[in-house]
Parts: sequence; structure tokens; C-alpha cells
Amino acid sequence: YGVVAPDQREALFNFVRLQTSTRYGSAPVVFPGLDPTRKYSVERVRLPGEGPPVHGPGTKEISDVAAAPGSVLSRTGIRATPLRPDQAVVYHLRAVG
Repeated sequence: YGVVAPDQREALFNFVRLQTSTRYGSAPVVFPGLDPTRKYSVERVRLPGEGPPVHGPGTKEISDVAAAPGSVLSRTGIRATPLRPDQAVVYHLRAVG
């Protein structure tokens, strides 16, 4: 779930893993409500007390993701950050340019 600023220049979204899955990985994280014509940077917000990252094959940190149009982020999304059960990640999106 998330919240988008009224002017659509910034947004915060939360992704939470509640339990393990029988399949590896997660569906992409999508960000509804963004302006489809703007480009956004996506930054992972580090949470206090956050444990070490869980890396899967070919996993990149969110900082490796370049800015993307709101139309792509709201429909296709980004690869979900690998998480263990009961972990969460917060994404901060900012309009660029």
C-alpha cells in the first residue's frame, strides 16, 4: 500500500512479506497513482534495526534502478526486494526533471 502526494511529485509505498511462499520470489511491486508522464526515482528507505539484505540470484539493490516513467512504475513495476517473512521495505519515489 502507499500514499501519493496530491501534486504527484512524491510517494511512499510499503511492501511487506507476511509468510513464505511455495515459489521463489515475489510478483513485481507496482506503484499506482503516479503521474504517467513524469519520470520517478525509486529509493529504498532503510528502516531502523533492519537486518542484512536477503539476496537472490541476480538481485540488485534498488539504488541500481534508474529513473522510470510513472506509466511503467504503475503498470509493470519493479522487482520486489527479497524479504524474509515478517520483513518490510519502504520505497520513496520522487519526480525527477
